Amino acid sequence: MANTIIVISWIAQILVALLLVMPMMMKFMGKKEVKKLFKKLGVGSGMRYFVGLWELAIIVLILIPATIIWGAGLGFIMGFVASLLHITKLGISVNNDKGMMFMMALAITILSGFVFYVRFF
Repeated sequence: MANTIIVISWIAQILVALLLVMPMMMKFMGKKEVKKLFKKLGVGSGMRYFVGLWELAIIVLILIPATIIWGAGLGFIMGFVASLLHITKLGISVNNDKGMMFMMALAITILSGFVFYVRFF
């Protein structure tokens, strides 16, 4: 049973990393959709780079066995905050994405929370 949970945890960790790669790259590349999103939040490019670095840290930390808990914790916080921002300020659908970014934030929150729970408790 324990081995099965660890395998499922690794699958969740890889999914979190994969879900974060494209948004992270878009932030660093300065795509206009991302700039528009951060402008709607009322923050500048500095915050865009900070969030991109945060995503990069999560990707690295959640894949290294000694730092999985840190990566999962940061991933949960990031996904939760992103979900709240979608609900309160951005709206579920942003830039005609039909809620895809919101669903990604929810998936990251759930998967990271699962990994944190499995690895910490």
